[in-house]
Amino acid sequence: TKKITAETLADVCGISVSYLRRLFSRCCGVSPIEYTINLRLEYAKEMIYSGDFSVTAAAEKSSFNDISYFSRTFKKHFGVSPTNLI
Repeated sequence: TKKITAETLADVCGISVSYLRRLFSRCCGVSPIEYTINLRLEYAKEMIYSGDFSVTAAAEKSSFNDISYFSRTFKKHFGVSPTNLI
């Protein structure tokens, strides 16, 4: 998969990165980075909840390379640790 950056999007849209971030935050209520992290967390939650993936596998499949960071971020976002979904 190809990584899409704010710089790439801004360039395609013909605007500055800072303006893109402001527009995105105004529109979506979060920064582009927070938005992508939230999407990845939702994806991981679905995998864990399905029972087809371990917490580690779901974290890796949703591009979280550090399981500790994933667990902390997951708990902060959902209010429950990923292991409690199993």
